Amino acid sequence: MMKGQTVLNALSKHLLIEGLDDWVMFGALYAPFIGKTYTKDEFVTSMRAAVEPLLYDGLMVIGDLSSPLGFRAWDLSIPDSLDRAEAMYRNDPKTVGQTWDWEVWLCLTPAGEVLAKQLYEEDPDPLGLDADGIE
Repeated sequence: MMKGQTVLNALSKHLLIEGLDDWVMFGALYAPFIGKTYTKDEFVTSMRAAVEPLLYDGLMVIGDLSSPLGFRAWDLSIPDSLDRAEAMYRNDPKTVGQTWDWEVWLCLTPAGEVLAKQLYEEDPDPLGLDADGIE
């Protein structure tokens, strides 16, 4: 995937907009699955489709909250970061309230913040969650 060549899906836009408030826990990736049955493979496919373009386009970085200051970006390549996040998800023994939700985070870059503000102005709810009464 080449930087700047991507069309963002609704979940990617949702993650960017969420990043305007704070770091975004990977648990936010469950948003399109609320009230639906899904497999781990379906979830991983959705996760990668949403997060990969954000990372490759330099809009967000992936990491954890292990720094005394909070967010710490992983010192891994993008493919290795995605593989690490996927392995953490697949190996989490819980199926609800997974610890994985809180172990992997995204943080906006300056370019991501600019785009997120623009996206918010265009459509603050790209997944249509508020229309369903879910916040």
